[in-house]
Amino acid sequence: MTDINLESVERKSYRSMFDDGLLDLFVGISLLFLGLMWLTENAALGGLMPALLIPIWPIARKRFVEPRSGYVRLAEPRRKKIRRGIAGSIALGLLALLLGVAAYIGLTSDSSPAEAILDSLGSGIPALLLALMATAAARMFDLPRFFVYAAGLLTLGLLGVLFDLEPAWSILGSAILVTATAVVLMARFARNSHLIADPDSL
Repeated sequence: MTDINLESVERKSYRSMFDDGLLDLFVGISLLFLGLMWLTENAALGGLMPALLIPIWPIARKRFVEPRSGYVRLAEPRRKKIRRGIAGSIALGLLALLLGVAAYIGLTSDSSPAEAILDSLGSGIPALLLALMATAAARMFDLPRFFVYAAGLLTLGLLGVLFDLEPAWSILGSAILVTATAVVLMARFARNSHLIADPDSL
């Protein structure tokens, strides 16, 4: 008789919730918006897009994903973890944005005593904070590919430092990476899935 590891099955079902690429698409759009806001010197508004997309994500899943993948009902401990993860991600994202903007403005100020630091590290601070956020999301949501996004942000931030680029370019570069991954995931999901039922009837 084969033993079934229910925890392993539940974890696999949980991870399958994010295999459609929708979450990655929303993250990519948020990064694109943040990068464009930074280019137009409106970085403080960069948090508006995630705030708009977070409540849209479950609606989009219900409309476009669940009719193909089915509805995964998770155990209560996992649902609590997801709720804590979402709340933590929002708080961490807003904190990272505020710290990034404040640090960059402070370092770029002519009167800043840390102006020398700006010349070597200033442009990489926002990418570093976003990488920390991606790492936290990878752990909270058990999504290893977000570690790759974090590594990409760190790499692009380092390149920004080396070539003395505006932080916006590191953010926009990471937006391309995440969005491209989302497109691949969504294409694979569409290819391998079929309409099975109205999720309201499940």
